[in-house]
Amino acid sequence: MAFPFIDPSCPPPEFEPPSSGSLPPLTHEEEAWSRILAAQVASIHAHAPALSGFMDAHFTPPLIDYLGRRAEAEMTATLADQSPRCFTFRQVDAWHVVLTTPVRKDAARDWFAKNYGSYLAFVEPYWSYWPHGRRGGGGMGPVNWAVLCQTTFGAPGWVEVAIVPARWCPELPAAWPEEFLTDDDLRTMSLP
Repeated sequence: MAFPFIDPSCPPPEFEPPSSGSLPPLTHEEEAWSRILAAQVASIHAHAPALSGFMDAHFTPPLIDYLGRRAEAEMTATLADQSPRCFTFRQVDAWHVVLTTPVRKDAARDWFAKNYGSYLAFVEPYWSYWPHGRRGGGGMGPVNWAVLCQTTFGAPGWVEVAIVPARWCPELPAAWPEEFLTDDDLRTMSLP
């Protein structure tokens, strides 16, 4: 099974919110990424109310600021060499896979298709790892995975978040960036 960018045998680090005042204020660019991500989280709240509790618990202001900082650093490198960057971390029962891309949002579907076969083909190796992270143990280290959170940052200044529950965790609905999905992806997922 191919995992773009990461070694699945190494558990991702646990997200630890920084203590108050331990970091300098966000730069203008980092704050911009944080605002864009916060708007995406608000959009998921509005369009998928069943995910509101999950989003509140897993996309807290400290996490959004952390992602804003990381996105700025990773996007600077991504734009310099036009190569995507990816990092992962875990947070309670969620595995975050964060990607920076050098493309406009309207070109993302074609970019994923060219580089990975499709967006679903990019996400599938991570999501398919869930059978090894079922309730009661297993998976990557001591973590019981319930949800994959895949966040994509793109140039110039857009963010999309996918929330993909494990197969054994049907109580949460999925939220996909449908504009990234090909017709084949939609048929595979049985989305209209």
